[in-house]
This record gives sequence, C-alpha cells and structure tokens, in this order.
Amino acid sequence: MRKARRFAAIAAAAMMTAALALPMSMSSFAEGETGSITITNADTATHKYQAYQVFKGTYAAGDILANVTEGDDVSAVALLTALTDEDSSLKSYFDSITETNADKIAEAIAKVLATAKTGTEEDAPLAFTYDSDTMKEFAKAVSASLKTGAQANESENVLDAENKATDVEKIDGLVDGYYLVLDASKPTSEDSDPNSGAMSRFMIQVVGNAEVTAKSSAPSVEKKVVENQSENYATTNYSTSVGNTTYSENTGALNDVADYSIGDDVPFELIGKLPSTYADYTKYFYEFNDTLGKEFTVKTTTTGDVDYKVYAVNGTGTGTDNETEITTYFSSSATTDADGNTKFTITCSDLKQITSATINSETIIVVRYSAKLDEDAVIGRPGQVNEVYLTYSSNPNHTGGGENSPGGPDEHNDTKKDKVLVYTYELDETKVDAADATKLLSGAEFILSRTVKGENDEDVVEYATLTAVDGVVATWKVNEWTTVKADATPIVSSADEAVKGQFKIQGLDEGEYQLTETKVPDGGYNLPAEPFTVTLKAQTDNSQTWDGTREGENAPLKSYTKAATDGDDVLPVNANGVASSTIGNSKAGALPSTGGIGTTLFYVVGGVLVAGAGVTLITKKRLGDSEK
Repeated sequence: MRKARRFAAIAAAAMMTAALALPMSMSSFAEGETGSITITNADTATHKYQAYQVFKGTYAAGDILANVTEGDDVSAVALLTALTDEDSSLKSYFDSITETNADKIAEAIAKVLATAKTGTEEDAPLAFTYDSDTMKEFAKAVSASLKTGAQANESENVLDAENKATDVEKIDGLVDGYYLVLDASKPTSEDSDPNSGAMSRFMIQVVGNAEVTAKSSAPSVEKKVVENQSENYATTNYSTSVGNTTYSENTGALNDVADYSIGDDVPFELIGKLPSTYADYTKYFYEFNDTLGKEFTVKTTTTGDVDYKVYAVNGTGTGTDNETEITTYFSSSATTDADGNTKFTITCSDLKQITSATINSETIIVVRYSAKLDEDAVIGRPGQVNEVYLTYSSNPNHTGGGENSPGGPDEHNDTKKDKVLVYTYELDETKVDAADATKLLSGAEFILSRTVKGENDEDVVEYATLTAVDGVVATWKVNEWTTVKADATPIVSSADEAVKGQFKIQGLDEGEYQLTETKVPDGGYNLPAEPFTVTLKAQTDNSQTWDGTREGENAPLKSYTKAATDGDDVLPVNANGVASSTIGNSKAGALPSTGGIGTTLFYVVGGVLVAGAGVTLITKKRLGDSEK
C-alpha cells in the first residue's frame, strides 16, 4: 500500500545558471522498488544529469533519514574535512563532530542537516533552504568529496508518444538516501541551443520519486561592424539589454553587414553578456575568440600589440556615460593560420578580479577594435565573413579556472558563433568618343580621389594608390589612400583590342568618387576642365537580422535599382558588386563630354558669354548715340 511521503530538497551552486524548483512530496515504495528524479529543462538544450549517493538510510517521518550510513559515492571522512576547512563558511556548524568512523560521521552530518533551521539566512545562518549560500557551500563540499571511481546513476531522455526526444530527463534506480545531482551537459554542436553546456545547480535531496524543473542560461556574444555610411541607414539603430543595463547605438552605425574600400580601417565591436548565475562563481574565465578572414589585418599599436579597448557597460546612460574601460584586465594574442586567417583572442582569466568597474550578471562587456581591409578582399559576393564566439567558465560548483570537475565536464565551454559581412565593390569604365560612343579610346589617363571627413570634421581629399591585378588587363585594385596627389597611381584606358578603352578599379566603398583625367587619348581630344564624378550606390541588408547566409537570393547584397531622385552620376552596384558607365571625350573645337554634365556646363558658360557680348554691344551703341 502506498502512502504519501515528503522529501527534503535542497539546492546550491550553479553553473552558468540553473535554478531548480523542487516539489515537496514523494511516494513510498513496495519492497525492492526504487525511486527516481524527473528533471524538466526550461530550455531546449541537451542536458545529461548524474546522481551520486551521499548517504544511505531509511526514509523516516519528518523528512529525515534514519539509520544513516556512508553513501556509495561520497567519502564521509573527506566531506567532514571539507566542511571543517579553515576557508569553509560552514566550519563552525560541523566542528563539534569528532567521530572517526565513516558511518558515524555520515550520521552526525545528516543530524546537523535534519535539525537545521528553515528560515531565511538573515534569521538563521544555517538555513539549508533552496538557493541559500550555505547550501551552495555544502553542495560544493560534497562534490569535492566524491570517491575515486564513483559511479553515477545517469539520466535518460524521456520520449514522447511518437518516440521523439522531449525536454525531460529521468534518473531511475535510486534507493532512499541523500543524493548529489549535477548537470554534466555539453554542447552538442555549433548550432545547438546557446544554453547547451550550461550546467544546473547541485541538488542535495532525500529521494523517493522527485520532480524538478531546471532553468539554464549561458553567456552570449554578438559581433557588429560599424557602417561608415550610417546616415543612409538611420532605421537600423542597434540596442541590446539585460536587466537594468542597455547598450545602444542610435546612429544606425552598428550592423551585421557593411561595405568599405580596400585600405580602410574597418571598426568592429564584440558585445558580450554574462550568465544570470554569475554571482555563484568564485572565478570567471571570459574569452572572446574572434576570427578575421585573410582579407583583414588587425590594427596594432606602436609596440606591435593588437590595438583594442574593452568596456564594462552598466545602466542606461547614453553614449559613453555608462561605460568604464577595463582593458588592463584583458590580454590578447593574434595568430595567422595556413590560409591567412587571423585568430584574435581577448582574454580575462578572471572577471571576478576586476575592481575598477561593476561586473555582475547585468553587465554588458564591449570590445572595440579595427582591422584594415586588404588587397585579398573579394569583390561583391560572397563578401568577407568574420565571426566570434565566447569561451567561458561553465561550472560554478568549482573554481571556474579550468581544471576538470569531479564527475563532470571540463570547466570551460563555448557559445555558438556570431558573424558579420563586409563587402567591397568594382568600378568598370569605358572611354569613348563623345560624338560616337562606338569609338573606343585607349591611352586616356586618370587618377581616382574621394573626399572624407578629417579629425575635426573638415573635408579631406584622398587619392588612391593602386596595384595592377596580375593576369587581368586594365584592372587595378586599391592599395591605400593618401592625401598626396603626386602619389596617386595613374589609371590608363586599355589598348588591348579585346577590352579597348576599358579600365577597372577594384576595392571601392559605396559613395562618391572623382576621376580626374590627366592625359587625353591621341587624336586631338580636349582635356576636361573638371573631374568626372561617379557615385556608387549599393543595396545591402544593413539590419540586425542577417542569418549567416551569403549566397543566392538570401545574400545581403542585392542589385541596386536607381531611384527617380538619383542623379546622372549615380552608378548602380549589381549583385556581383560591379558598377559601370562610359566616359566620353570631345575633340578640339567640339564640346567635351563628361557623361552629360560637362556638356551642360559648357552650354551654360557659352550662354553667359553670348549674353555678356550682347550687353557690351548694346552699351557701346547707346554711348555712341549719346555722344552724338
């Protein structure tokens, strides 16, 4: 005959997070039957739980064990030693135990647990209630006292009616006793739930049939690229928050996708969060693992170190009001693999050691650094992909420092990766006779320039230095930008019959450029008085929703369609990252052409001259009549 029973449930320390709500009821069993623990996960992560027997005994009224002896998996002698260690906050409660026999020690420890008060910690320092600090300490001591070769009862996933996996795990075959239950989960793959690997808190309980609900969380990280054309994307403001902390950029600058010229320094941000159980750790390892493709070179300081800054963000201030720099607590390294990719790590061995800023579960940690876009950059699709993931402390029940935890996994785990894309484009031009566009002109020379904002927001003209692309006729790739006009690389329209009159420039950002013709083709052509203006315009997905797909219709780069408001100088960038147009030259005595704009300017100037001449003649005639 079954009758109702109650069980004492006590929980403590947690990895990354995992609070456990334990119902206070259980059932007795017929002779030979065993109990179980059923654990429901609040997340979709894959967990694996293990139960270790701390004490044996017979369940008795009052939620206690009678006839207590040492359990199969935990050394009572080692447990008492851990509880009475000088550094243990529980020392005074177990100091009076002088037994040397393992079973007697187990009985004495169980007696202290059974007679412990059940109020709050403020009312009763030895309040072995769920989530109390004393219970966390006790659970850690138990975990540290596991016997060599201890064999846990492991959980199995409970299947549904269709034999599909559920979010429920069950540990069977447990006789009455105190048990240490720990989460020995590991992430199953890069694409698994981000909380995979986040272990649940230790549970200490008298067992019959028990049911618990576990909550797990893990830190997370995002990578963002600063879009330098942010005024065009004012609706893509970035914001993220945790608790009472909000980190936001209201300029529309932080995106998953951006475009840049080769030679530009591209700013990146890594935005990391902490677990809700951060306070349960005595140490907390936190490492950003950032990977840049071979198309980038990390910016360094004058001493050759990677140039980066780390900030702790707390509260809801604007701009930098709620940021505190904590760079000195981090170290970095950068290595290059055989493919030329750069692995960039930014590491804090223990966030708990930071004293210059508040670090808690609501703190957002931000890393800022820049990397130069190099000549290896791919034009258009698929773009330059960059990614980051976190390596973090994953077991609050131990030190968090990296040793193997008894009966569990290594103390570090990785989050899933987050990615950004950087595009760069190509300008294809063809030099033609303004009066006959079928006549292709070779030998015209140009230099390329752009206007950017200086440190004091003043306009600064920069000129492109270029490198000829090996094996490709009349094609140059941007190397870098200089303010010295004399250092600009000449670009020459091709004389090769297959591509006559053409020249291509690879590695350009979206935006406005000037092509200044410095030498005309042979044949008596005019040298234009003004540069040719070309404006590359691209359509990229600059929202925060890019899912990592770079190819096909889902790629963030689409073909741009000119709007009615776009001027003649606007050149649409297609899905392959290419914009093109023709540039006309007029011969001496004819009006030079600059794509329509130059001709108009000459008409206007000519009109002014004609009008001026007319005014002069009329004035002279009137003066002559007056003199007469």
